Amino acid sequence: IHTGRLAANKRLDLLIRTLPQLQRKWPNIKLALIGEGPEREELSRLASKLSISKAVHFLGPITDHKLLAPWVLASDLFVAPAQIGLMAPMCLAYKRTLVISDVVKHHGPEVQAFIPGKTGLSYKFGDVQDLTEKISTLLADPEKRKQFAETGSAHVRDIMGPEQMLDAFLAAIHYVTGRHKKKYPDNPVYPV
Repeated sequence: IHTGRLAANKRLDLLIRTLPQLQRKWPNIKLALIGEGPEREELSRLASKLSISKAVHFLGPITDHKLLAPWVLASDLFVAPAQIGLMAPMCLAYKRTLVISDVVKHHGPEVQAFIPGKTGLSYKFGDVQDLTEKISTLLADPEKRKQFAETGSAHVRDIMGPEQMLDAFLAAIHYVTGRHKKKYPDNPVYPV
């Protein structure tokens, strides 16, 4: 699964290009793309050109989490070939393993939820073969996916739980007002 804007900076073409190889081992594999954007038609044409249109599902935007959750929970992996933001902690909170680009500058600050080799795998950006291998490795190992998912869910709770968010919010207020003289404990995630 991938959810987000279907835009050039997401490089979803790389993900679509993995499917012909992945179908050799998993003939029934499906890719759910949730979102809308300017690349929709181009991605659809690419799927047709690669003869994998039946495996790629363009679901449009789903912003209601009650409707989005079943799709995320039904997936084996969340793959972000280029940029990832809020979907990193969300998918980890849903206990889904991530495959993301190794280029940190592509990602939003939420990428701190991802720990390579512990909550998912990173692949060499732009390398379709490496992306295919990372996806294949995780699809072939449900136990590894489960381990990564459990670690990721716990990690998100530890760094982005309600207490941490409140601490960061209070630290920001105190910093802006000039009242940051240790009245509240330092937040290890968002130090002031």
